[in-house]
Amino acid sequence: MEQPGEYEILFHWNHLDWLFPDDASHQEFLRNEYWKNAMPAGFKVDLDGNFYLSVPRWEPGIPATVNRIEILDGKPLLAPYPSWEMNQVGDPDALQCVLGWDIDEQGRAWFLDQGHIQGQPCIDGSQKILCWDIKANKLVDSIKIPDEIASYKASFLNDLMIDNQNGFVYIADSGIYSDPLEGGLIVYNMRTRELRRVLHQHVSTQDVPGYWFEIAGKKIWPDRPMRTGADGIALSADKKTLYWCALTARHLYCIDTSFLQDFTIPAGTIEEAVVDLGDKGTNTDGLGADNLGNIYYTMLEGQGIGVYDPKQCTFRPLITDKRMVWVDGMTFDNHGYLIFNNNRLHELFGRELDWDDPYNLIVWKAFLAVDIGTSATKALLFDADLNLEIVCRRRNLVLEQAGGKSEQDPEDLLDGVLEVMTEALKARDHSDHLAGVVFSSQMYSILALDAQGTPLTNSLTWLDRRAAEIAVRLRQHAGARQISLSTGCPIDSVFPL
Repeated sequence: MEQPGEYEILFHWNHLDWLFPDDASHQEFLRNEYWKNAMPAGFKVDLDGNFYLSVPRWEPGIPATVNRIEILDGKPLLAPYPSWEMNQVGDPDALQCVLGWDIDEQGRAWFLDQGHIQGQPCIDGSQKILCWDIKANKLVDSIKIPDEIASYKASFLNDLMIDNQNGFVYIADSGIYSDPLEGGLIVYNMRTRELRRVLHQHVSTQDVPGYWFEIAGKKIWPDRPMRTGADGIALSADKKTLYWCALTARHLYCIDTSFLQDFTIPAGTIEEAVVDLGDKGTNTDGLGADNLGNIYYTMLEGQGIGVYDPKQCTFRPLITDKRMVWVDGMTFDNHGYLIFNNNRLHELFGRELDWDDPYNLIVWKAFLAVDIGTSATKALLFDADLNLEIVCRRRNLVLEQAGGKSEQDPEDLLDGVLEVMTEALKARDHSDHLAGVVFSSQMYSILALDAQGTPLTNSLTWLDRRAAEIAVRLRQHAGARQISLSTGCPIDSVFPL
């Protein structure tokens, strides 16, 4: 039985390699030693458990910038995703250079294309957000990010967060190809298709001047400090708070997303709304958030993963290991695991790796023992002394759309309950000794039933915000206080009064 904080290796490589369409292409890749330029970056897992990895094209010879991991003879190899054609260098409609990306609760991949090939200025159209439906295997949308929003010369689009509930995408731009840096945040409105750049060269999105850092006692670049602006970015579970940090700095920042969603709010007002949450005790190259409100951050100097508790306003290390050299992006799977990688960035591009070491590049998974993601059904099996024996999880699909919609299929929820209960009982074969079953739920949902108890609608989750404006009007009503006293709940769209 795994305990919270336990971790293990999921994949490891001495260097990355691909499944090529022909042997000649593979031999050229090996002969030119292009694998020495291949750094694992954005690791993701979809709803069906398939694994993916981005490899940015910062150096020559990277076959594909987005890939699915396939196991051949026990070895994890990379296969271009969604295809070779969609990874064609020089085609602005294809994926050019992807570092950060995400898979949303609807099973769609959102690729943040930096557009730069080997650090050269972007060609028009190559810098973009590309949304791909994994199940249907088709393009959903492609949103060009123009030069006036992110400089074709200076930009370094690092990572993004997707908010389908309210209809926004948030992007961290490190702005590394200029001096001074051009760090900032970019907001995309899905409904209006407008883009806005905010916090341009703000203290929260810029590097700290003269900041040198070391990992395992080694300076990152021996002759100069590394300089990178806004990097890690995370969105709270309720979509109300956006977090970010620069890589060559230690402080974590946040802002109420309402300041970012209204494009008429002046830039100065947004700057004043930024909250400095303090020093993490380490610099960071990736952020993540669980559905309990915790914010996870990679620890470069600390060599591991840390966690920020917004309720207590505290930072603390969660996992540390001397093998975790340059801990990068993170993701969450459907079973309570935090997954992250260490890619030894400074040693890889500094040509300092021992390429015979099978553990140069590692993907880790750590058990968190929390309901990770938008929502999940869990079955916990205890013995007679109330010792936890088994935890089984199954992620639930949440149907979210711009405008605040957040619904679930009640039949799918029931299937999930039966699935995890069956899995838990099979794991210990205790079905004939089962003393009792207890059901619990943290938050509220509401749905309509007919006289026989058959669902007539989807279940509206507590995250559904379509009644937010109605709730505001009701709070101004003379009887608002009595409603709150009678129900025990404030008037808010969260509560099905």
